[in-house]
Amino acid sequence: MSLWSRIERRLEGLYGDLISDETQARIRAARGLMAEGRFDQALPLLEEALGERPDHPGALSLLGTCHLEAGDTAAAIAAFDGALATTDIPEAMLGRATAKLMTAHISEAIAGFRAAQSAAGGDGDLLGQAYRGLGIAHLRAGDADKAV
Repeated sequence: MSLWSRIERRLEGLYGDLISDETQARIRAARGLMAEGRFDQALPLLEEALGERPDHPGALSLLGTCHLEAGDTAAAIAAFDGALATTDIPEAMLGRATAKLMTAHISEAIAGFRAAQSAAGGDGDLLGQAYRGLGIAHLRAGDADKAV
C-alpha cells in the first residue's frame, strides 16, 4: 500500500466528519493522481482541500509528498511540520526526515527516521522505509558501521 493511501486511511476516521464530502473527494482524487505519479496535478486539489481545513494532517502530509516529488524541500518540510503539529503520523515523520536528508541536515534526518521507527508500531513497510532512510543518513554522516 502506498504512503499516501496509508495517510488518508489512517486519518479519514479522525477527520472524516469534520470536512465536507467535496473536500474528502478532492483528497481522494489527489491521492489517486499521486498513485499514478501525477503529483503536479494533485497539488491544486490538495491546496483547495486545505482552503477549507488548513490543519488537516492527511492533506498536509500528501501536500508535503507532492512538494518532495517536485524537489521543493522547504515547502515539503513546512507541510510535514503542519501535519505533525496536530498528530504524530509516521508517514509525515518519514517525509520530513527524507526532506531533511535531501537538504543535508543529517542529524535532523536521523532523529526523524528514529521517531518514525518508534511511531510505526508493527508496520513492516514503514519500519523498512525508516531503517533505509536511517542507513542512508548514517552513510552520509560518514558512519558506515551504523549504516550497516
